[in-house]
Amino acid sequence: FLEGCEEALQESPSIGLGRPFRPGPNEAILIAVHLLRSGKAFPQMDITIIGTGNMARGIATRALAGDNAVTLLGHETADAPALAADLNGDLAAGTVGDPVNGEVVVLAIPYEAIDDVLGHYDGQLDGKTVVDITNPVDFSTFTPLKVEAGSAAQEIAEKVPAAKVVKAFN
Repeated sequence: FLEGCEEALQESPSIGLGRPFRPGPNEAILIAVHLLRSGKAFPQMDITIIGTGNMARGIATRALAGDNAVTLLGHETADAPALAADLNGDLAAGTVGDPVNGEVVVLAIPYEAIDDVLGHYDGQLDGKTVVDITNPVDFSTFTPLKVEAGSAAQEIAEKVPAAKVVKAFN
């Protein structure tokens, strides 16, 4: 953020100092307004969502509202295009196994599909932020499944060690 503030200060004659600057609270507000007006405050992210269920829909909707690019990848060929048709914004759709371009990859899939899905992306998730929203639950009984690694996120991190894995929504 401060790098963007310094760049904004250099470019804006109304607040530019021509030297590095560490803003206080009042200056930070002025800089934030300048950055918002210039379109530099929040760079667009490219997010890939693997899955097409309710959580994928909700996450895609919020990501698109934030002016981010979203790629939806579904298990069946028609799943992601059908979901994409219901949403507005910078969208692409494909099938699990298609290349992952997003810097953030959301796994909006059932826990039991982790091995299959990750098997399609050997090495493609390296350096990316992988967001795990899976629940290790038997959906026929809604009883918890035992996860040897301790959690689904830990299991995923072991399978894609060059990715940054985070757990979200549960």
